[in-house]
Amino acid sequence: MKIASFTSGGKGGTGKTTISSLLTIGLAISGYRVLIVDASWEGGASRLLLGNFPPPYLRDVLTGNNGVEESILKCKIELPKIGEIHFYIIPNLGLLPRIDLSHFVQRIKRFEKYFDFVIFDLPAYQDKWFESFLMYSDYIVKVAEPNLMSFSALASIPDYDNPVVYVLNQPRFYSKNHVKQFVEDVTEKFSPHVYVFPYEPVIPMLSPANAGVVLSSLSKEFQDSLFRLGSFLVKPKVKGD
Repeated sequence: MKIASFTSGGKGGTGKTTISSLLTIGLAISGYRVLIVDASWEGGASRLLLGNFPPPYLRDVLTGNNGVEESILKCKIELPKIGEIHFYIIPNLGLLPRIDLSHFVQRIKRFEKYFDFVIFDLPAYQDKWFESFLMYSDYIVKVAEPNLMSFSALASIPDYDNPVVYVLNQPRFYSKNHVKQFVEDVTEKFSPHVYVFPYEPVIPMLSPANAGVVLSSLSKEFQDSLFRLGSFLVKPKVKGD
């Protein structure tokens, strides 16, 4: 089982939840058993993937009111030319109690026979407690727009000893020359693992009702970026990653 935490630092609106949700679906299409854990108070990934959703939520698991197994929902999406695919989610709505996360992660890892990959979708940085998710992850995925304001918001997020992956997402249009220069700077100063996602006007339409239509409308460039990111995260880790 691999665990990856998606974070955008203190900057919202970078497309972090969209990328992590689409990656969940993409990995499921490829045959991986994926669990996405929504750690945001407003239910970002939960709303994108489920629409309206009932409790129990992640907050109920962390308070001890519900077990992990009874909080995992099985989701299914019908995709054109592919058919029905399945993935799993622990939804959330509301603030999370600031408890020691080690016990929760241990309970998640007990499901390693059932899940190949776990994604923690974190909210925009709120306080140091959320860094615990990063500590227990195999990879930290930092999502930012290719601009200085968005990227500087990541400065508050420590790297720990985990491999760090940078996703430069474009929820709005940026020129190719601008993005190219930004990628070169990030690669030189921070990490060789940089994945660029192009501006995709169909993305705002993503919802449980029309996920199939949106996925089938994504550009080849966007799909390739999703594939490369997923391939890197699921491959066996080697020294130096």
